[in-house]
Amino acid sequence: MHGKTLAMTAEHFCALSAYLYGEAWKVQIARITETEPSKIREMAKGKRRVSPRIATHLLAEMAADREAFEAAQDILEEAVNQFACYVQATGELP
Repeated sequence: MHGKTLAMTAEHFCALSAYLYGEAWKVQIARITETEPSKIREMAKGKRRVSPRIATHLLAEMAADREAFEAAQDILEEAVNQFACYVQATGELP
């Protein structure tokens, strides 16, 4: 993204923020990014462009959330494999 300004639609801003921070996302985003709540409301309504700094923050949080989800999936897959090996080796369910 060298030289490009990060742009996010109001719809994406609202959806991503709500996913990451729940119902009180506007308050959370304002607090975390030290942005006036009125500006967050304007961004949510499409009356103000979503700041590249806030968009970058949200995308970084989403990437971290995805990494945590993928790590949990890996742990679950390993547990399933170990369980299958146990059942195969012993012929019984614990």
